[in-house]
Amino acid sequence: MAEFARSMRQRGADDQEISRQAALFMHAVQMELQMMFAEQDADVSAG
Repeated sequence: MAEFARSMRQRGADDQEISRQAALFMHAVQMELQMMFAEQDADVSAG
């Protein structure tokens, strides 16, 4: 995340935008993890 923030700062983003983008990214990661675990649970239940 530090590299992400540094990169955004170099592009002119302010702290508020960096925070917003980081939250969106973390949300997307969380959604992917939830989907991955749900698929694994479905496979275990079916198998």
